[in-house]
Amino acid sequence: MQISLPLLSGKRMRLALPELFLATVLYAHTYPITPIEMDLRAYPGMIRVLMESNQCYWVAEVLGESVPPLVWTDAQKAVLEKYLDTHFLLMLDGKSLKSHVQKARTAQDPWESPLKGRAYFTVLYDLPPAEGRMLRGHAVFYKEFMDHLKATREPLDSSRVPQEFVTHLRIVGPSTHRFSLTLDKPDFELPLAEATRAPWRVKIDLWIAFLKDIARDAAFGGWLVLVIGLFVYYRNRPKEGSRS
Repeated sequence: MQISLPLLSGKRMRLALPELFLATVLYAHTYPITPIEMDLRAYPGMIRVLMESNQCYWVAEVLGESVPPLVWTDAQKAVLEKYLDTHFLLMLDGKSLKSHVQKARTAQDPWESPLKGRAYFTVLYDLPPAEGRMLRGHAVFYKEFMDHLKATREPLDSSRVPQEFVTHLRIVGPSTHRFSLTLDKPDFELPLAEATRAPWRVKIDLWIAFLKDIARDAAFGGWLVLVIGLFVYYRNRPKEGSRS
């Protein structure tokens, strides 16, 4: 048996009964809205953005799913790209740059609630051959959720879960620049040269990002093996009085 619930995005979440508890929480819009952490670095011919956030909004409102996907399909990445292109506008000399989601994944420790799971995205933007001078951006993540709260006149602090509508953007070039972007002040700008890494840094940055992914996967895999091992042990341990 399946039911469907409407979401703020206008999509409908389809779910089976085992998924009902999580889906009901998501439908009630009581999931946490946490700051989005973004790391932006420019290289010859491209810009790479690493994103991290709580998984709930992205799964429920962006994808319209009831549970986090184990593997993100190309179709799901395309949905994410469409969302990014309208909620994180990145422009070079006034011309919009198109996003390309290279990697997308969600993760949570085995003992954690799905409401505490994290989403990790690697997003690439191709730069034109002539590149450009001024990089500008406009971040309006969670806009639909905020509009919903204003329409219902619900106080922003009425929820028992975190509600932080902010994007923490770190731009790393020859030096590091930090921006805190809100729906009231969503814009930033910086000369492209100030966001561009030295050529010898490219491989180092890629290796560091690769090792971080391995570390996350290894930690999750290790805890998962431990939990399964304990479950198997307690399920098959000898009962008292059964020994001869």
